[in-house]
Amino acid sequence: MAVYMIAYELHEGEDYEGDLIKAIKALPSGGSWHNLGSTWFVISKEAAVQIHNSLKQHVLDGDKLAVVQCGNWGAWSGFNDEASEWLTNALKNEA
Repeated sequence: MAVYMIAYELHEGEDYEGDLIKAIKALPSGGSWHNLGSTWFVISKEAAVQIHNSLKQHVLDGDKLAVVQCGNWGAWSGFNDEASEWLTNALKNEA
């Protein structure tokens, strides 16, 4: 399993973000976490391209969507204890 960061920027004024969020939550995963506006972290056995292709159908042309595999290290600030612990544990399991 790997940790992926999913980030998106959608057209303003459109109301389809809910469909994308449902699709992210429906990904076959070992858990997901959302604490930053339009950024999610997901634990998955799928490759980044598979996750991207699964989600791409829920965005419009001109929207931005990135799925990036995380390594076993990271740095962050301003997160509450629960968020920090989730990221720490998820990334630790990457090692």
